[in-house]
Amino acid sequence: MWSRISDGQSWSNGQAKGQAKTFNWINATEACKNFHLAGFGDWRLPSKSELESLINQGKAVYHAPNGMLERPDSRGFGRYWSSSPHTLNSKSNSRWMLSFDSGALDYYLIESRFYIRVVRNAN
Repeated sequence: MWSRISDGQSWSNGQAKGQAKTFNWINATEACKNFHLAGFGDWRLPSKSELESLINQGKAVYHAPNGMLERPDSRGFGRYWSSSPHTLNSKSNSRWMLSFDSGALDYYLIESRFYIRVVRNAN
């Protein structure tokens, strides 16, 4: 189950309000723990493969049905953190990030600032 909005936005009268916040990776993981939406509080950062499932390969648009996931701000689709380290070492100081503007997947130092799109396991 994906959040339709990014952290920092609110949902009102059938649309996203406000601009999403950017976080460094450590603050992003903490923000997920405090994220509450639709009566759920068990949101988390998605894995790299979960984020990739939202894009059309090679195209800079969400793979989800039109209007299902909102843009983080008026400038574009944005760059989002994943929970996945870029190496097999989970103590790596870099994590994967997906740009929905370019469709590119790349890794960045955890001090970088990106949006978060939270997900939860639907039960």
